[in-house]
Amino acid sequence: MKNSKAISLVEIMITIALLGVISIPLYYVLEESNKRANITMARDNIKQEANKVLSLLENDMTQARKGSYKENGNDYTIKVRVSDKKEEELMYSFDKPKLLRYLPKKNHKAPLLVSNKVDKFEINESLNSTGTMVISLVMKSDLPGIKPDEQPTYEQEKIIVRMEDATDKNDPHWREVGDVDKFFNTEGNLLAGLKEDATKIVQDFTGEWADTMGDVSNMTIDNLMDVKKDLLANLKEAKQNLTDINQQIKDLDWEALYDRSGIVGSVFGANKRKRKSANKIKDLVSGWKTKEEMSWQKVKNTARSDMKEEAIKAMYDAKAQLFDGQAQLEENLKTIENLIGSETKKL
Repeated sequence: MKNSKAISLVEIMITIALLGVISIPLYYVLEESNKRANITMARDNIKQEANKVLSLLENDMTQARKGSYKENGNDYTIKVRVSDKKEEELMYSFDKPKLLRYLPKKNHKAPLLVSNKVDKFEINESLNSTGTMVISLVMKSDLPGIKPDEQPTYEQEKIIVRMEDATDKNDPHWREVGDVDKFFNTEGNLLAGLKEDATKIVQDFTGEWADTMGDVSNMTIDNLMDVKKDLLANLKEAKQNLTDINQQIKDLDWEALYDRSGIVGSVFGANKRKRKSANKIKDLVSGWKTKEEMSWQKVKNTARSDMKEEAIKAMYDAKAQLFDGQAQLEENLKTIENLIGSETKKL
């Protein structure tokens, strides 16, 4: 009689039971590893955003005109010089979790969203030093995949000196503060910040994928579905960034596209034509829906010769960077979906 080499039902059941016992702790190990990676990424993101917010505040507050700083609840107002004889108000308003920045000449109807992750925002004036203020900022992450009570927070304080309030009237540094050109450059920095955000979305995902997932060919369907979920969340954020930058471009003051020397003292009709040309450029750049539509040559053909090319290029490059970031995420998503399809066919 030949010995039977078939596997009995009892042996199969024992094997399944052992696999179940082994897989349970393995699942929790993988889940904990993924959770730690998400929290690390959230901490990096929130720290970078906090630094961007404080940098923007410092650029604005140091340019405040003497005696113009006012505080009203969660609203903080300063005045900036827009010409030798004219000043305009600039205001920050905190409505948890949003920190808004209202630009001059907008009648407080078109705020710029500085951040929607602010948990606490306070400005306290120093009693011992005129013009010195301490900004207290607490940021809270909202990264998908992390429970609300486990989202990391980042706290930072920064001392900022309002130069005109802190210096004597005859100090030569007075000539360098409250300058509207610096104010407009701040808007450029905000656009540059959006570019950095788009790049970081791709870099963070790529790094997380490499560190926590390893070789995609060895992933299970569950692993691949988790990666797809993360990709869709990042892609949603990239699309929102594109929407945000379009609004930033539309809200940008037309004078920021020109040298101030060509605006101050110009007759009304000339300024009206300059404004119209600047709005054409803003509408052109903000209206592009795809990277393929973008054309630097078309921008140059539309722009006036007295416009600041570097200001226009900042808008153009910021939007191009965001399109590139979105395209990279869509390419990664397609790769993952193809792998999910292949694994599904094997089952």
